[in-house]
Amino acid sequence: SILSFDETRESKILSLRPDEIEIGGAKAMDSFEKEFFPVRNYIKQNVKSPDQRYTAYGNASKSGYRLFVEDLKTGKKKMVPDSADGFAPVWSWDGEYLLFTVKNGAERDIKIYSRVTNRTITLFTGKNIEPLTCFSPDSSKIVFIYAKRPWIMNKEGSNISLLNRNVRVSNLGLVAWSRSGDSIMLRSTKKGSRYYVFSLKRKELKILK
Repeated sequence: SILSFDETRESKILSLRPDEIEIGGAKAMDSFEKEFFPVRNYIKQNVKSPDQRYTAYGNASKSGYRLFVEDLKTGKKKMVPDSADGFAPVWSWDGEYLLFTVKNGAERDIKIYSRVTNRTITLFTGKNIEPLTCFSPDSSKIVFIYAKRPWIMNKEGSNISLLNRNVRVSNLGLVAWSRSGDSIMLRSTKKGSRYYVFSLKRKELKILK
């Protein structure tokens, strides 16, 4: 894993359940430090795993467009199951999983591929899902944009929760999770768009009176 043991232990946000996390404050920036926001999430069809051992890429053939994973040391290639028309692949920080989305008529599927088991699972399906997704630094959670709002879920597709109903996102061109785990960064594809960093915090419990 990219995170050291100490960094993982000290990240309080990453230890919470998705439904316990919400967006706190926000700030806009014209640039960012890539050391703190490792960016592998531009919409690319050829992406290397964080450990540089594997690459995921799309390939068109007579049978259609599919995603493949190649072992860069051995040159061995595997077709990603259930990846027809797969788009915007992104690796988990530990290099074990690959997220991608598939347009399915008016809807879009969010899928996850396990490099170890060679299986693909559909995590979520809905209308108005942005193609880009993002793993948390410990590879346990996923952030995605649905109906122009940021959502979070476990990598198994469980505990799907809205991060903040007041934050609206469209034409997503970048999403990244900070190395410390306590903030996410979003940017639109629109010309002149700034980078918006949203801090993550424990959701405040509302006491009914």
